[in-house]
Amino acid sequence: MFSGITSVETGLAFTPVLSSNASLNADFTQRPNLVQGVSPYSVPGGQSAAQWYNPAAFSIPVCCQFGMASVGSLRGPGLINADWALSKNFVFSSFLNRESTKVEFRAEAFNTWNNTNLNLPNASVDTSSAGQITSLQGTMRRMEFGVHIMW
Repeated sequence: MFSGITSVETGLAFTPVLSSNASLNADFTQRPNLVQGVSPYSVPGGQSAAQWYNPAAFSIPVCCQFGMASVGSLRGPGLINADWALSKNFVFSSFLNRESTKVEFRAEAFNTWNNTNLNLPNASVDTSSAGQITSLQGTMRRMEFGVHIMW
């Protein structure tokens, strides 16, 4: 028998922020301004874990003004995952046992295609690590094999 779950998802939305709230002199997170004519997704060499968005597309607002970058205006990397299982059941009896015995052989694979699913990048646009992805979602491929005996 074959069973499994396959998920294909677009990237999660996230909000660009500033690591310093000095321009508002406040205790809450400040958003940056968008630079007109510069796309956050125009990354030289294409999007990668080293640089997911272009931090030059954002600027620090002038003192005492709110930034105009909207909430959830950036998208993180997508996710592709397949968890599959194969199993086979056997039923038998012998002169030693008068009841039927069932044996199940099972093989399971988590992240079957071994995709590298990246997590969200650093959303602070005014740091040296702006746009860098430093962690993964989920695990890499994992396989399990098992035998289940029922009598």
